Order: sequence, then C-alpha cells, then structure tokens
Amino acid sequence: MTKKIIVLVTFIGVALISRNVNSQTLQSTSFNDIIANYNLVEFTNSSSTSFTVNHQTSKGKKSSSQNVFACLLNKDAIGYFGLRKKYDTELKQKIFKETEEYAELKTRLVDDYEKAKSQTFYFMVSCRDHMKGGYSLSDKSFPFEWWANDIAYSNFPGYIVFNGLCLTYPTTLISKTIYRDYGSRGARYIQPFRVPVTDEKFAIAIEEEFDFVTRDRQDNFLLVFVFTVEKTENRKTALFPKDFILGKTKELFFANKKTGQMYSRLHINNNVVQSIK
Repeated sequence: MTKKIIVLVTFIGVALISRNVNSQTLQSTSFNDIIANYNLVEFTNSSSTSFTVNHQTSKGKKSSSQNVFACLLNKDAIGYFGLRKKYDTELKQKIFKETEEYAELKTRLVDDYEKAKSQTFYFMVSCRDHMKGGYSLSDKSFPFEWWANDIAYSNFPGYIVFNGLCLTYPTTLISKTIYRDYGSRGARYIQPFRVPVTDEKFAIAIEEEFDFVTRDRQDNFLLVFVFTVEKTENRKTALFPKDFILGKTKELFFANKKTGQMYSRLHINNNVVQSIK
C-alpha cells in the first residue's frame, strides 16, 4: 500500500512539473492575434525568386508583386499602376506626366507610399525546409539556412537576403554565406543564421513541437519575421540589376500556424535581441 501511494504521489508530481513547464514556455498571445494586425509577404513556392506583398492602399487592401511594390517605394507611378507598356518611351511618359490623370495617380501613389511605410509586415520561414538541427547548448540557439537563388541575390552585410527581400539581422548571428554551383540546376547562395533562445524551457518546447524525424510534413511550424519597410536598393545579380526591398526586423518568433501557439517571442533592435514576455 505504501509503495502504491509513493508511486501515485511521484506521478502527480511529475505531471504538475510538466504542466508548469508548459505554462511557462507558451506565449499568451496567439499567432492569429498577432498577424491580424500585420501584412503578409510570401513566395508562391520554395523555388520562387520573387514574392508578393499584401498592403493597405487608398483603394483598400492590395496584393502587389515584388516589382510593383518596388515601384511604389521608388514613387514610380507609371510602373506602380501598370502603365509601362502604354507609355513605353521617354517622350510618351513626359507628355503623360503633364496630364491631370497623372496628377491624380501621383496623389494616390503618395498616399499608398505613406501607408506602406507606416505598416508592419510579416514573413514566414518554414522550419521543415530551413531549420538545420536541434538546439545548441553551446551557443543557446537553433541553426537555420536560407538558399538564395543567384539571380535574386546580392551581398547586404547585416541583412538576410530572402531572394530579393532583405531583412536586418544581428551580424553576430549570421555566418559567412556559402556559394554552390549545382550545374544545370543553377547556383545558390546558402546563408546560415542562428535564432537565439536563451531559456531552455522555451527551447525544449520548440524541439518537442517540431518533429525532426518527419520534418513536420504538414509544414505548420514556422519562424516568423515581423518588419517594417525601409527602402529599395538597385544591385547587380548574376544576370541583371534588381530592386531589392530592404526591411527592418522588429520581432522574431516561432509559431504553429495550425494551433496558433507562439514560442520564444524576441524583440530585435539593431544588434540587440531581447525576449518579449
């Protein structure tokens, strides 16, 4: 009888400890609550070299291609409103810019530009495809890699280049970029970076959430970047110049988009990373 009581007490104790750990590791704010206030930036698939940007405009919410959104940030009304083919010479553009129609479009563009600069965006990185291993006890972080296509890559120190979308990230957490030529399959710039998780209670919750055996086949577990847009910068790539969109990372967190649960929410300011309780 005494042995049964000891075993029961031990079981209850372990259960309470486990529940206590889980209550400390889970974030109270849900993933869906956070993204409801942000605008999504996404690639159509993992091999895409460009992305779409959802943003608020004077006419409501709009989904713009990377090139169109770059035109907005460059205050290029002809490109932003899709009039490049119609006004395909410098003379045609000059005459059009003297019209009332252009003046109205320019006013709309400036309004959309101000809205875009004041909005917050989010970009989701698949842990299934880009997390490269479990938690490192030596540097208290998770290892990641992003593969940037050579026709959509240029070197931006202090940024992770997500195929044309460049987001600020602490330089101490970005390793040297690796270049690999895969022949007929093209070339890639492999950018290793680490995501710090100082609290091991959060780290074990993330490891338990992500299945390293099946690699989370449903692709529900994500690393989410929250950022604001800064500017565009035209740079050479392997084939042609490209307008890269630069953003300033504000937050970073792990999330399960199916359950809505968030883990290890981090605030990033320049090279300083702080946990958000």
